[in-house]
Amino acid sequence: MQRLYTCLLSFTLTIGACVVGLIFFEAGLRLFNPQILEIHPNGMWQLSDTRGCQLTPEFDGDHTFVDFTVRITINEQGFRDRSYGPKPPGVFRILTIGDSFTFGIGVQNHEVFSKVLESILNKQTAQTFEVINGGAPGYSTHQELILLKEAGLALEPDLVLVGFYPFNDLRDNQLPINRYALAYGYLYDEKGYNIVLQTEKTGLPIPFKGYLWAHFHAYRFLADRYHKLKSSWTYAPLSDVGDREKERADESQDQSKRPVTLTKPIVDKKTSRLFREIAEVTRGNGGQAVMLLIPDIKQVANPESMWKPQWDQYKAMASLNTMPVIDLSPVFVEANRTDRTRELWYMVNKHWKARGHRLTAETIYKSLLEQHLIP
Repeated sequence: MQRLYTCLLSFTLTIGACVVGLIFFEAGLRLFNPQILEIHPNGMWQLSDTRGCQLTPEFDGDHTFVDFTVRITINEQGFRDRSYGPKPPGVFRILTIGDSFTFGIGVQNHEVFSKVLESILNKQTAQTFEVINGGAPGYSTHQELILLKEAGLALEPDLVLVGFYPFNDLRDNQLPINRYALAYGYLYDEKGYNIVLQTEKTGLPIPFKGYLWAHFHAYRFLADRYHKLKSSWTYAPLSDVGDREKERADESQDQSKRPVTLTKPIVDKKTSRLFREIAEVTRGNGGQAVMLLIPDIKQVANPESMWKPQWDQYKAMASLNTMPVIDLSPVFVEANRTDRTRELWYMVNKHWKARGHRLTAETIYKSLLEQHLIP
């Protein structure tokens, strides 16, 4: 009996020590070497019948990536901003819609160009301004139009800045809106979701594998080492979805060293129709829509002759819809000429740093004045 008691006590102490060790290991990884480096934080998205996906109202969480760690908060209206009610008398409201650049991936809420622009406007003019951040990462022009109709127009914007990043917006406008699925709090398109399901069926038979991968840094750390060890034995490629964020970072670093060839995109009929409808519904609500042309980090490093014909297409599309254009490329091209690109852009994530957002806000402010788009 004494021997059984001793064995049970030893077993219990061993299990307890392992649990305590894992707790400390998990805490250490979270603090000093975070493993969960997803393109979007866990829980930030929910599915939508009309838009495919939308930001989760009242979300509050940290976004950790290779380049940064920032806090993201979403208000009850589904915007990365404070809450807004009916427009007060005498207030000029600007609504920004767009993708991850407009949303502000990689910077704090107050550092996004919409909030910096609001601060500049209220300091430099006698008019009272509110600039609302309606950006959503990965949104296409189609989803932005639906967002404008469902939630944006109710805010009574006097001006709607439509962020246009043609390097993926033209493609995304052709994709079905209902292409999303959620897995353990993360948002995926159909292809990514199938990878998650396949990963759960392969590898070690660990219960709750998907949940552990989504929430615990220690699991990702150990899974990463296991697959690297396995690949060294079998020479097989890594298959666990937990390695994807590191592969993305490595791929981004490799691509930044390659010569860039800009393909010639064509403004398709659907994209033209979407911008026309954005302009029309905004005018019908008493406002003015403005195209905000957002350049790519590789574009600004190339000669203007390579990308200007493309840019002229987008401006012609805006002109047909009587939409003014604010072109951000000249200021970022100049920054590249003066070796300031690393001050403005994240080199892995390829989005603007806080200084890039400030430069964007200052450029928008000057253009709004020059084009007489604000009082």
